[in-house]
Amino acid sequence: MARQKVKALRDDIYQAPHLDRAKERLRRAMEQLADCDPALSKFREETCEETLSLYHFPLHHRRHRRTTNSLERLNEEVCRRTHVIRIFPNRDSCLRMVASLCMEKSEEWETGLRYLTIEKLG
Repeated sequence: MARQKVKALRDDIYQAPHLDRAKERLRRAMEQLADCDPALSKFREETCEETLSLYHFPLHHRRHRRTTNSLERLNEEVCRRTHVIRIFPNRDSCLRMVASLCMEKSEEWETGLRYLTIEKLG
């Protein structure tokens, strides 16, 4: 099955307005995939239900939680910083630098730009 078709099915599922609609779209997508690619259909059926936990978040939070952008950005920053240093004197120095970046990012997420707020959970 064409990659674009699978992506369109996936996007349709995760853009559903609520959990029941997402499950219905998932069921229909699995029927379509079963004809074209039974192995992919089986894999998605076994793993997709877990990813629907996104729907337990309020609508405001879903847009931010359905991607791994924040994690990917952190990994990019770690790579950028380690590339600049190039050679660490030992393993612990590398670990300290990465831990420092993680703590810095955590503090930024807690006090800086807060797009996931407790107030909007209620």
